Amino acid sequence: MRNLPSPLTLAFIGFSGVVLTACDSSGGGVDEGADRRGDVAGVYFSAKNGQVGDELWTSDGSEGGTRLLRNIAGSGANSEAGAFHRVGDLVLFAAETPAQGRELWRTDGSEAGTQLVKDILPGAGDGVELSEAAVFNGALYFAARDSATGEELWRSDGTRDGTQRVADIQSGADGSRPEGFTVFDGLLYFSAEGGAGGELWRSDGTAAGTERVTDINPSGGAFPTQLTVLGDQLLFFARDGNTGKELWRSDGDPASGASRVADIDNGADDATPGVACGPGFDPLVFQGAFYFNANDGNAGVELWRSDGNSVERITDINSSGNSLPCEPTVAAGTLYFVAQDDQFNEDLYRLDTAAAATTVVQVNTSASGILPSALTALGGDVYFSARADGGNFNDELWRTDGLGSGITKVAEIRPGDDGSQPRGMIASGGTLYFGANDGVTGVELWRSDGTEAGTERVKDINPSGDSDPTPLFATQ
Repeated sequence: MRNLPSPLTLAFIGFSGVVLTACDSSGGGVDEGADRRGDVAGVYFSAKNGQVGDELWTSDGSEGGTRLLRNIAGSGANSEAGAFHRVGDLVLFAAETPAQGRELWRTDGSEAGTQLVKDILPGAGDGVELSEAAVFNGALYFAARDSATGEELWRSDGTRDGTQRVADIQSGADGSRPEGFTVFDGLLYFSAEGGAGGELWRSDGTAAGTERVTDINPSGGAFPTQLTVLGDQLLFFARDGNTGKELWRSDGDPASGASRVADIDNGADDATPGVACGPGFDPLVFQGAFYFNANDGNAGVELWRSDGNSVERITDINSSGNSLPCEPTVAAGTLYFVAQDDQFNEDLYRLDTAAAATTVVQVNTSASGILPSALTALGGDVYFSARADGGNFNDELWRTDGLGSGITKVAEIRPGDDGSQPRGMIASGGTLYFGANDGVTGVELWRSDGTEAGTERVKDINPSGDSDPTPLFATQ
């Protein structure tokens, strides 16, 4: 391991110099006529350098190309930029200033092009929620709150005039609180509270084209979550008031409504426990099936799948309790996830779909679990943070190709019982980026090509402590 000697072969961010100026908090948004002088390619994150607060940074993978993009919040404050989304040649994100609260910002990769898009809720209140936003028809759709209609559906193309409320679904100060945005069959689908609690809605991007798809629970709202496209169906979890939170489906047509796929728990309890472990299990489509975790009331929380018509439990990894499947990640056509066995050892598993029946294979064969986390696919392998012995907090960077060779430690960044504790991994341009602590410079930005020699700190952003780069977002 070594400090980074040379830049990666990635596109360079088109800006120069470290900028410490605060944003102009007096205007209503971005200058429509401003030239876009940057190149949006690169990695974006929020970090501290010891001179300004938690601010927006970018990196092209080289030490010289890792720079403070803009001190958005100004002296003594933190903008905590995050929830990044690429829209064309811009990155839209949420950032906070003392005068404006959390609002919609944009960058084109240059300091001049990093600007407030629009102050949707004037004053110090938070105007935007971008964590579940989605890009649809060349614009970002998200939940935002203004002083007139409360939290409603908004869209933005990155300009002030192009940032507008789509529809006032629920009149009143609270608004409809839309969330779970998913593009399906040429329309945007989401959950919103429009009269009778949270239900499934859709929009073509206009007020007239925004409508409720169905009313699953007229008595209190179904509150659909985890909307996922499977072929010509939209799958999601919802409550109808009788069977708890179960798996439902819709073809998206209000005339057809929605139907329950199965009552997995066979009663009023929820089949889906929500965030069951760590970062939870976001359902995903793999080899034409929908995979999710669920509790049937007998086997505990285990791994399930559905073809949209029926459901089946894959296996019972923990016969004495919950295996709590987490962090599903696909690499080279293989689905990996984290789960607990009968001894509650947390380990790495993969699906074996080559045989007639799908089975689950434990990738690590040691006696104790390795507590894997931050699973990330790169170059056919899956990378993760894990403990060598499952005991001490010696988390380091590991990888596997899922074959008989098991798991391989990539590098021991911080020798000893503490470990470097890699976190926030993303893959970009054939390189893995993550935060890690080498015990000398604190938590900083690192990169790896999968080899020990190619695992190196990108830059010591904060010489006086942790820069804590998070969340990492790559545009390529």
